[in-house]
Amino acid sequence: MFIGTSGFCTLFAELSAYVMRKGGNELGSILDTDLDNTNKIITI
Repeated sequence: MFIGTSGFCTLFAELSAYVMRKGGNELGSILDTDLDNTNKIITI
């Protein structure tokens, strides 16, 4: 789970998802402390 600002955290979360893309991992991000709009990143 990545928690931070949308300008920095999004890029870091996407880079980490790319590195772990073949593991079937689930990552998530909470941007700008908005708990209602969390994002789920699924790697295949």
